[in-house]
Amino acid sequence: MEIMTPEGLALEMTLAGIGSRAVAAILDALIIIGATIGFGFVVSISGLAESLPAAIIAFALWNLLVLAYFPLFETLNSGQTPGKRRAGIQVVRADGGPVSFLPVLIRNLVRIIDFLPMLYGVGLVVMFASKNNQRLGDLAAGTVVVKRAGGQDPMLAPRLPPATSVPVTGWDVTAVSKEEVGVIRRFLDRRATLQQGPRAALAAQLYEQVSPKVTRPPDAPQGERFLEIVAAIKTGHA
Repeated sequence: MEIMTPEGLALEMTLAGIGSRAVAAILDALIIIGATIGFGFVVSISGLAESLPAAIIAFALWNLLVLAYFPLFETLNSGQTPGKRRAGIQVVRADGGPVSFLPVLIRNLVRIIDFLPMLYGVGLVVMFASKNNQRLGDLAAGTVVVKRAGGQDPMLAPRLPPATSVPVTGWDVTAVSKEEVGVIRRFLDRRATLQQGPRAALAAQLYEQVSPKVTRPPDAPQGERFLEIVAAIKTGHA
């Protein structure tokens, strides 16, 4: 899938297929089933089951937590449930940006329809018909599911380096515009979803564009590390 940023940069993302999404769904289902069995065991040995009102309240709260499983993980974990993380896929916006709570909530509310009549029957049909492997929930929320480039986990690749690791001495990024910093930040946000070739090409293009405007020490890094430092200094993370 290729998208164009407002700055005219072409970003390529590899869409997750039905196989990898099925693996993720099975793993998430096993986690939920295992947790439910464990919860039932705890309720039974704690004595809550002996009180019908207490048991009803406990299981009602548990059902709410089960329903919140997908929205919570996908919102707080960069579009990944534990199953998606293990399968090497993640949910992103259709423009390649990270997902927020509202689209995650929408795609998971529509999951009920996608699941019909059983085992995501509707969702599979829609995915086969969709150009970008989107089920109804994705179409409604404006999201796609993509593979992580080279299996890289976005949680292990921070968008900006820690402040203590940014060498600000000898750096002057005054000439770098806000628009250029915005482009750099968008690239850093999306790089984990890009294949290695397009990712390296975009990093090189941005480096060549911004490098002449930056004063830095002779031993300063290049490529993505250079972009990270420039973005960190310009956005006050250094």
